[in-house]
Amino acid sequence: MTPAERPCNETIRRALARILDSNGFQRSERVRAFLAYVVEKEILGEGAQLKGYSIAIDVFGRSQTFNADSDPLVRVHAGKLRKLLKAFYETDGA
Repeated sequence: MTPAERPCNETIRRALARILDSNGFQRSERVRAFLAYVVEKEILGEGAQLKGYSIAIDVFGRSQTFNADSDPLVRVHAGKLRKLLKAFYETDGA
């Protein structure tokens, strides 16, 4: 997406709030935090630097010794996030 096609930050934040307020996202605080973190990093222009390690530490409170190779925490939650987003866009977000 080119900068000219990208919605403004406020539009993105409103869309995020709508998703986070939806029924599917109300039940999982960790997935809500994960999505909000990723969106905010993208808004700040830091999306390309996102890594499982930083997500595990910043979102899930893992220690600096977190090893993404042996702990699937971020991958598991990314899968849950994808499923919830799919469900959202098939229902409330259609």
